[in-house]
Amino acid sequence: MQEKEQEYAKTTFDKVANKYDEIPFFKISAKQVVSIIQAHTTEAELDVLDVACGTGNVVLECASSMNKANFDAMDISEGMLAKAEANAKETGVENVSFHCQDITKLETAKKYDVITCSYALFFLPEAHKVLQTLTGLLKTDAIVIFTSFLAEAFEPSGEILLTLLKKYGSNSAKEYDKDKWENLKHVKDIEHLCTLADVNIVELQTKKIRYGMDVDEWWELFNNTGYKGMLMELTEEDYERVKSEYYEAMFSHADMDGEVELVADSYFVGPKAGEKYIDFEATTLDGKVVALSDYLDKPIVLDTGSITCPMYANTQSPMNALQDEYPDVHFLLLYVREAHPVARTKGVKTIEEKMDNAKSTKEIYGEKREVLVDSVDGYAHKLYGAMPNMTYVIGTDGIVKFRANWTNIEALKKVLLHIDDDTIEEKSHYDVTKPPPLLAIKVLLLGGVRALYEFAVGLPQLLRQHAEADRIMDL
Repeated sequence: MQEKEQEYAKTTFDKVANKYDEIPFFKISAKQVVSIIQAHTTEAELDVLDVACGTGNVVLECASSMNKANFDAMDISEGMLAKAEANAKETGVENVSFHCQDITKLETAKKYDVITCSYALFFLPEAHKVLQTLTGLLKTDAIVIFTSFLAEAFEPSGEILLTLLKKYGSNSAKEYDKDKWENLKHVKDIEHLCTLADVNIVELQTKKIRYGMDVDEWWELFNNTGYKGMLMELTEEDYERVKSEYYEAMFSHADMDGEVELVADSYFVGPKAGEKYIDFEATTLDGKVVALSDYLDKPIVLDTGSITCPMYANTQSPMNALQDEYPDVHFLLLYVREAHPVARTKGVKTIEEKMDNAKSTKEIYGEKREVLVDSVDGYAHKLYGAMPNMTYVIGTDGIVKFRANWTNIEALKKVLLHIDDDTIEEKSHYDVTKPPPLLAIKVLLLGGVRALYEFAVGLPQLLRQHAEADRIMDL
């Protein structure tokens, strides 16, 4: 039975390898793994093993951040390993060795300081034996880090798809028990696993990743993760029926932007005040690729905004004035997906369209700050909470000094008065500063007449989302 399941997993992940590492939440959680390792050890020259490494999200993030450490990465899927090696070559990471091995039959005599296993143990019928094997490969005072999804993850989308897969004949879907403890969706399940493996839990984090995705993105997600094997069991006709009925069901859950929130509850969405910032790459409006870390020669005020966001329009001018007042601070604007895209200002599908919208934002509002553009799917935006108009203040030491769910000029002014000391402002939830009605109408009309209606209908939901995001980020 175990051999059959391992072969099923191998075939499935061979099929999805080329798209797997495009899924943002894997990269977000990979950064958290790095922070956990660095919190547990100050040693630089470590031996690290990443099992079930997939396309290398975790091991490459770790290896690029810890260039004096030595890494071994193992996976059963040759397709995943080939993609991981290509990613390593593309990013210039040279301190990783890749090995094709079955996680249930590891063959190595080497001992490690750290072993990582991301989103894999719940696939295994005897995960406790694998965990026992991994702990047996540890040096003294070493750690194993593994990740799993909480029960809320991927719902309601997962339940919708699973029901349709059963309806149209996927045997694997019919056999799948979503409530079994081996899925590791609850704290008690993880504790049970560790008891069976005779492993002590040093730290159990239950932090969260959430961001919006349109239905096309949801379909791509399930076609490039563990559900792929179930979808492959369908006839071509039944595949199209499942897709059609899935889209119809998902649209009923979509918000006014046509998106359904992805819940990948595992890790932290954005850094809290007092924690280390998360680095990311973006492009300036003149086409230069930069990293947020490039600006750490001075404190950073990072703001988000878009053409059709009335809250951004309301705070943009005072932000520019603060930039003039504080020349020894970098004021950056991260252009994010349009708050109210309709006919006149549309949502973006390509990086070229996103760059054009960012340039229009600067022109329309007379924006003086450096404008940054991240990936078309908003990778950096999601790292920091995915809200339309929020602010972070980051010190030159990389510590987040202030975070606001809505940009709040008065609160920011108080923080800037103490920008050169170690003061941390812990309050992060602020009521929205409502724009004057005429300004709001003017901004929304940049999206189109329909944007006015959508804003009026959707504002209460947006306020609830901000409150919920802030609650989650404080966990």
